[in-house]
Amino acid sequence: MHRRMFTSLALMALASACGGPTGTALTRDERRALRIAAFPVATEGADFRNGGPDFRNRLVPDLSGAMRREFSDVVDPSGWTAQAEIAVLDVVGGTATATGRGQSRLSGTLRLIDPSGGLRASIPITVTAGAARETRSGQAIGALTGGRRGFYDDLVDAFAREARLLTLGEDLPGERLVRRARDL
Repeated sequence: MHRRMFTSLALMALASACGGPTGTALTRDERRALRIAAFPVATEGADFRNGGPDFRNRLVPDLSGAMRREFSDVVDPSGWTAQAEIAVLDVVGGTATATGRGQSRLSGTLRLIDPSGGLRASIPITVTAGAARETRSGQAIGALTGGRRGFYDDLVDAFAREARLLTLGEDLPGERLVRRARDL
């Protein structure tokens, strides 16, 4: 009697582990069928901090382009819209990062909108760039090589990558490399 109950509980646990949540905002069927037509970026009401105002005019085309590259295998003119609404762009310099006084951050929400205009998913995304160095030589190298431009580029790429990860799930090994090579 106890053996049967233990066996059935073990099978139920195994079945629930295999069919559980996917870690993304969409079901497996939705992810498989997902096609995206547009990648608009909205910065109205965004808080641009530290060096963020220097990149205010570049953020829309840069982030839209980075998202188009990340989702290049699912682009289709009749697909959904993946709209990024930016809340904060905080870009600190290499010296501030190197001395541990700050870290660059980009946060916002990715909204997946179907062709009929219905909101299908709303995904909060926050990415950071630049880690404080712990040694004096690390501080000097960070101040010289980090720079706001490098941190900004890292933030844009990381946001697009995280958007894909949270929407479609993990890539198979080498899949991102193949997608990038195909886009060249």
